[in-house]
Amino acid sequence: MATNRNAGFWIRLWATWIDLLLVYFTLKFFFYLLLVLPVNIYFPFEFTFFALTIVYPIISISLTGKTIGKYLLKIEITKTNGEKLSFPRVFLRESIFKIISGIIFFMGFIWIGFSHSKKGWHDYFSGSKAHIIGNNTLKTRIVKFTAILSFIILSISYFGNMFYWWNFAKSMELPELVAHPYHNRNKSELKEISSLTMADDSLLINWFRKNHETPSDYTIRIASNHSITILGENHGNKTYLDFLNKIIPDLYYKAGIRCIAMEAIPESMNNKIEKLVTANVYDDRLELEIARSQPWHIWGSKGYWDVLKTVWRLNNSIPKNENHMRIVGIDTDWDGPTFALTGIGEDGLKNIPFSEKFKLFTISDDLVKLIYRDEIMAGNIEKEIIEKGDKAIVWIGANHSFINYGQPRGSQIKVIREANRMGVILYQKYGSKISQIMLHSDNSDSLFLDKLLTRDIYKQGLTPIGFSTKHSPMAMLRDSNSYYYSRQPTVAFSDIAQGYIFIKPSDKFEQCSWMKDYISKEMFAKYKAFYVAKTKGKIKFNNAKEVNDLMTEELLKLK
Repeated sequence: MATNRNAGFWIRLWATWIDLLLVYFTLKFFFYLLLVLPVNIYFPFEFTFFALTIVYPIISISLTGKTIGKYLLKIEITKTNGEKLSFPRVFLRESIFKIISGIIFFMGFIWIGFSHSKKGWHDYFSGSKAHIIGNNTLKTRIVKFTAILSFIILSISYFGNMFYWWNFAKSMELPELVAHPYHNRNKSELKEISSLTMADDSLLINWFRKNHETPSDYTIRIASNHSITILGENHGNKTYLDFLNKIIPDLYYKAGIRCIAMEAIPESMNNKIEKLVTANVYDDRLELEIARSQPWHIWGSKGYWDVLKTVWRLNNSIPKNENHMRIVGIDTDWDGPTFALTGIGEDGLKNIPFSEKFKLFTISDDLVKLIYRDEIMAGNIEKEIIEKGDKAIVWIGANHSFINYGQPRGSQIKVIREANRMGVILYQKYGSKISQIMLHSDNSDSLFLDKLLTRDIYKQGLTPIGFSTKHSPMAMLRDSNSYYYSRQPTVAFSDIAQGYIFIKPSDKFEQCSWMKDYISKEMFAKYKAFYVAKTKGKIKFNNAKEVNDLMTEELLKLK
């Protein structure tokens, strides 16, 4: 039976859903088509998608009164009296008026379901109506069912993934306030590094001469006595990545370490990592795939991925009946460049093109992964290492490594709360099974600390060294000018670092070499704006090869 009644909320929703899928998959098709063509064209996907969802219905409704979705579900847009809408009215309806309908929690669209005339705000403003024409055929019902089914499947997948990670993270979440040693400490116990005298220096030098170990011996000793040893690094430091690669065989044979957990790799790569490090022949292409999966998509520092080959060599030397060394990723597949380009969070970039702001619409499914990142990494360590009874080294950024220190959150003057980073979460749950070693870097503690260790260790010919801080003369030192101490007046060096390794002064560090062809054409097409923004707009890249050729750690600081 033919009808000519106003279209309700649900039928209009399914028609719109079909149109959104059409625009999305058309854009995806052209994106991947460009990857196989000999061209280097970047278009901001989210902005282009948003623009097309306005331009496409303006053109289509102006010409025919319908979009493809509306055509398939027998819906037509006309004036209230049934006449064809003029182009100016269509333009206003599909752009300004629809933005108004959606800007306040989509109330203008939801209004369709409550309106007696089944009109949204954009219909009232433009003097239009959406009405059903023709018969409700089997074809129409099949299209409608397909639209509903695809919406349900994608919604379950989207929200199910968010709920999974939220539930996973909540299982590791700590109370907001965790008791740390410095909370009840008297300031009189502390001493500023900048105020040390020559006598203090002599005391430190004598202590280091008697008590220090080599970094290798110290790390192996600590790792031997703990289930998890967290090594807190400053990303991209070749000095310490070379150190890690060098000691991996000794960690296996002398310390009983059977796993290396890395922040640089998402847990989704774990099956592929296992395949890589246990293969008879090393697969360089698989190594590159794993490296490119890193959430920031700028971790081309070769030292990280040399770890994979070092472990592969070790495993090939181990008898087949012995447990091999594993590598596991502990991060998730969240999209670092997209977050940075929106300007959100401490890693947000400034002065980026307006078109990149539309990425805000695509980051919602990653919000849980970012908000609970430390809890998720702690949970992955529990699942992949502790529950399997392995001993492991965790190679991670210094700020995630703390076990007795809550990182300050708030203004530059006032601390609103202390963040429980990954190390704190594990330590609160597993106590003495967890140990931490901070690797010295140019920003790990303070300028004064760098000068002190250079003067009292490096220039005395004692480097490289590793030592535990708790019973050392370093324990109660602090630097009130440093980030780690400035807002928390009772924090001391031993709170930041349970153990410490100093190989050389920060001005002697070497930069990592860049992994060959790390930035792919697809990565460039997705993240060109990110690579340009990381150079503060000083360099305009035209293709992936230029990014790879010009990439250095000074150029793009890893996060």
